[in-house]
Amino acid sequence: AAASGAISELLLIDRDVDLVTPLCTELTYEGLIHQVFGIAHGYVDLDPSILAEEQGKAGGAAGATRSTKRELNNNDSLYGTIRNLNFGELGPLLNKLARGVSDGYEERHQAQTVTQIRDYMKKLSKLQQEHKSLSTHVALAERIQRITKQEAFHKRLECEQDALANATCSADSEAYIESMASDGEPLPSVLRLLCLLSLVSNGLRAKTLTAMQSELMHAYGFEKLALTWPALTRLGLLKKQEGRSSWPALKKALRLVVDGMPDHEY
Repeated sequence: AAASGAISELLLIDRDVDLVTPLCTELTYEGLIHQVFGIAHGYVDLDPSILAEEQGKAGGAAGATRSTKRELNNNDSLYGTIRNLNFGELGPLLNKLARGVSDGYEERHQAQTVTQIRDYMKKLSKLQQEHKSLSTHVALAERIQRITKQEAFHKRLECEQDALANATCSADSEAYIESMASDGEPLPSVLRLLCLLSLVSNGLRAKTLTAMQSELMHAYGFEKLALTWPALTRLGLLKKQEGRSSWPALKKALRLVVDGMPDHEY
């Protein structure tokens, strides 16, 4: 038997088995932190404006002109609890935790005797740590929510969910990608969505693929796609349609899409 807390088995699945999942928009709290700010080696860089929000100040943090690294791991018990939550579930939980911290501070008014004061002081250090961690995550969540409330975020999400549900690249999806290109969205973001549509559909119609290549070259320039497009084609991320898609069977076998999830407000 494995020692308590030790990992006795390790199951490795080649990423080639499921190329769809990493192409989808992140919806967990940790995933959105990485998408918005970028997590590197367990740390995230926060600019002064976010630090000001964390500290509850109207302007920039006093004397702060450079970004500050913040550690993100399970040493922060709150982060360990919320990191894998769907972002739509985060707000109500943070609100509940904030009320708990507030109630904890209010206990000081009930401490009358020396013993009661001593007991409260023992709780105070932990309460202050929880308060600091909560302030950080509220500031991060507020900044992320500015993006998740944008119409562009929801349009992309609808496009992805339609493709995952129906294993096809619809006319609406093609039109949306064209609008992304004309609006000057970052090329990697456009290609990421196009590859997702190709994978779940087992390729795109030859006419669609040619039209998309032409559209992106016109919007971003030949030099941006001269090497990238052939590379994606060689990897099989972009290809002409070849029969029925295997995505529905793969989705079911690996339980890649969770059905019956409540609607969340992002």
